[in-house]
Amino acid sequence: MSQIRKLYNTIEKVQKIINPNYLKEEERLILKLYTKRKKVENPLILDKADYYVIGQLLIIVYFFNLNYVSLGTVNGVKNEIIMVNNSSNDDCIALDFYYTKSKDIANEIIRNSVFNTSILKSLKNLDNKSILRLKEGFIYSYEAIINEKYNILKLFKPYSNSEDLKWICNVIWKLRNGSYEDLKRQLNFIDIFFEIALKEEEFIEMLTKSLEDDTLTQEYFINQADKLIKEGIVGYHEGNVELTWIIEENNNLIPANLSKLGGLKVRSDFLNYVGKRIGDKYYCKVAEQVLFSMDQQ
Repeated sequence: MSQIRKLYNTIEKVQKIINPNYLKEEERLILKLYTKRKKVENPLILDKADYYVIGQLLIIVYFFNLNYVSLGTVNGVKNEIIMVNNSSNDDCIALDFYYTKSKDIANEIIRNSVFNTSILKSLKNLDNKSILRLKEGFIYSYEAIINEKYNILKLFKPYSNSEDLKWICNVIWKLRNGSYEDLKRQLNFIDIFFEIALKEEEFIEMLTKSLEDDTLTQEYFINQADKLIKEGIVGYHEGNVELTWIIEENNNLIPANLSKLGGLKVRSDFLNYVGKRIGDKYYCKVAEQVLFSMDQQ
């Protein structure tokens, strides 16, 4: 069996795992699989009830590093999707070994995020109901990936000698590192894409005003600081642990290190304030780590 046929079969098996309605007959969606070298003749059949299923397809795009380049009518068939392997020549994702600066780690997360998939970019003008359905499908299928991770990873044993080993390494790395934390991050990227998330300017304003608000409780500041730290990206640079975030600027995702809005300094000031207010040096130490990250700007 050819490697491309194995890939086709593997994606089909994963789709069956994450979509319990895979074999329904009504309202079906045709998915054709391509690579840079060869086309699979027989199309892969998926259901299409609504944007819930598009959310499920986004999971396949995200974990398999695939790029859906069209979503329309092809050869008289509505909602035909052409799927292209767009990263077969990329090196393996190995953040733990190749990247240490938080800025570089953030850039790699952005590059491999759901935000940069063509299928998402083709859905720019969705109403709130459709966005919610898309996210529900995305969540359901991501949780299925987490719950069935062991069984899905077993499907990749036939690829040990694959000519696309670098691409397979990418996929396996993503599957192994699939988590509820990453699910939350990708959902936030979807919100940013559809412009329903808090913008960086608004977030900076909120943090700044909170420092001047005497009515806010100590619990509020602790919760906000903990949430901020949890969403950060930790790196290591010139002997120092440093921290950054992924933000939206000019309709793109970028590491906060590259922003001209001053968000890193505001975050550092906020964490330092919380540390001094409650007498906990931990938050002051993290504030210093944010300042170390600013050296990469």
